[in-house]
Amino acid sequence: MAVRLAVDGMDVVMLDRAEPTLPLAEIARAGRRGVWVEIDLADTDEVAAAVRRGEEAVGRPADVVVSNVGAYPMARFEDITVEAWRALMRLNVEPFVPLLQAVLPGMVERGWGRVVAMASNTFYNGAPGFPHYVATKGAIIGLVRALASEYGPHGVTVNAIAPGLVRTPGTLAGPHVEAGIFEATVDQQPIKRTLTPDDVVGAMAFLVSDDAAMVTGQCIAVDGGLVML
Repeated sequence: MAVRLAVDGMDVVMLDRAEPTLPLAEIARAGRRGVWVEIDLADTDEVAAAVRRGEEAVGRPADVVVSNVGAYPMARFEDITVEAWRALMRLNVEPFVPLLQAVLPGMVERGWGRVVAMASNTFYNGAPGFPHYVATKGAIIGLVRALASEYGPHGVTVNAIAPGLVRTPGTLAGPHVEAGIFEATVDQQPIKRTLTPDDVVGAMAFLVSDDAAMVTGQCIAVDGGLVML
């Protein structure tokens, strides 16, 4: 996603714990500036300062924000402690709040902004075995809708993308392989293959473009047709 934003003409700031070496190199090849700001987004007190450092590094305020942070532990509902529930909410939902509070005033002042948050199609199909993860993604979708209503009059659109199960290093290292979730998911999809990150990028690029000027408060499912909204 970061590389696509650069290809589409944007300088890109990436907030992450680990340096995204390959994206930084590809952004440079696209002729744009890429900046990495080291931060653990679970430390929400540091998010606003990290945004400011990124904006200073590229020399302009943020016009586009894509939020893609989260974990997806597998657990039965009765086994989830209150502490584990709160910890996942802190990681999957709370960073979105100071992130947007840091950038939305500037977007309002300039009369233009794009916000895209990664949700999940599990909010629509339930996904047994991931109850606290599904709850966090429902919270993101609800916040997107509320913010779309609040900031639409100021030229700011706020949308979400609900991917299906995407083949990434993270999902391949998680419970999905052993549990056979990849195969079971493809069996239920009209399009019979596993999603890759490239499948999600096009929806993101559309939502941050001028072509999506009248699209806000929406959640677009990118999941091979598994969920039809």
